[in-house]
Amino acid sequence: MSPIPSYTPEQLTQATADWSTCIGKGGYGDVFAGKLSGQEVAVKRMNNAAGTSPVGHAAFEREMLVSQVLTHDSVVPVIGFSQQGSSRCLVYPLHQGSLEDRLHRRGPAPVLRQAIRLRIAADLASTLQAMHAKGVVHGDVKAGNVLLTTELRGLFTDFGQAHVQPELCETSELQRPSERDTLARDAGAAGDSGAAATRPVETRNRCGTEGYRAPELEPGTAPTAASDIFSLGTLLLELLSGMQPMTGRGRPGLPETVHGRVL
Repeated sequence: MSPIPSYTPEQLTQATADWSTCIGKGGYGDVFAGKLSGQEVAVKRMNNAAGTSPVGHAAFEREMLVSQVLTHDSVVPVIGFSQQGSSRCLVYPLHQGSLEDRLHRRGPAPVLRQAIRLRIAADLASTLQAMHAKGVVHGDVKAGNVLLTTELRGLFTDFGQAHVQPELCETSELQRPSERDTLARDAGAAGDSGAAATRPVETRNRCGTEGYRAPELEPGTAPTAASDIFSLGTLLLELLSGMQPMTGRGRPGLPETVHGRVL
């Protein structure tokens, strides 16, 4: 298992031309385009709130962990990281944009043909099945967390809310951020030393995204393969119909519309 390369904050600042090109925003931070060792990359820089919170620490750890226990052609890997104090960054290969952007015409690209949509749907279902077989649950399946290649193949990204089988977390070969040991000791001091090795990875707010989230996911509960499949079903309906899961406050979203038609 090859270690994930570590970079200094200064190296990533230089690689992104002083964080000049923001290509995405999320709950934990922003994503910037850059070039590192001759490769075009996307660098996720966690915001100050995420960088100093237990939930943010855990999301950072999960991204690192999943990239080490799961290797798949349709999963975007972490290819570098930086950690210094509350500053945390993750580095990924750069891709052209998200499925969400393409479906809802945020840019000049043409509408996806139905045959391509069906192929993407099959790709995503197959990839999710492979992830679950390896003991990894994504936790936030949605169009915004699917990137498209130049050949219009779908790739899962953003494993900050993932759940990994505990036995996969225990191998000594895994590369862990330095704060992990401190968080584990804190968890053990709370009274459950047997769970200390994996407790930080399970620190979470409510999983998923409104509109895609399975109804059984309460705040603090880990996602399951079943909740991933619920989210995938909503995503596939969005992919094939062009409707967004949530269309605004007080207006029916995709699940409600489908439910009304079925019943």
